[in-house]
Amino acid sequence: MSHYFAGAPDNEVNAAMVESLEEAGAEADLFSPDGFVAGQMIVHAIEEGGGDDVDAMIEALEGWEFEGPKGTTTVRAEDHALIQPMFAATLTKEGGSFVPELADQVEPDAVAPPVATS
Repeated sequence: MSHYFAGAPDNEVNAAMVESLEEAGAEADLFSPDGFVAGQMIVHAIEEGGGDDVDAMIEALEGWEFEGPKGTTTVRAEDHALIQPMFAATLTKEGGSFVPELADQVEPDAVAPPVATS
């Protein structure tokens, strides 16, 4: 299983993220989609929640479904868990190193953690 590698998702959001990183002289890594999604969530919370009402911004994110770099992503309303796809990968030798190749995309519901209860 893999949380992310740049060649796994095939969508416009991932392509835009990878391109912007490359323009800045960087490569997408395991943590790149997390930062990108955090930015998407901040913008959405401010736009929908007004930017100065914390409760309204939280409410704006609860249950929000959007396209992130990894694909369709949802902020689960019950416990704010981020539900997103994962990837099954194989490693293929390429020259002197190994590169990941997508074997399968695992749908978000299949890898969602149990709902947290208090």
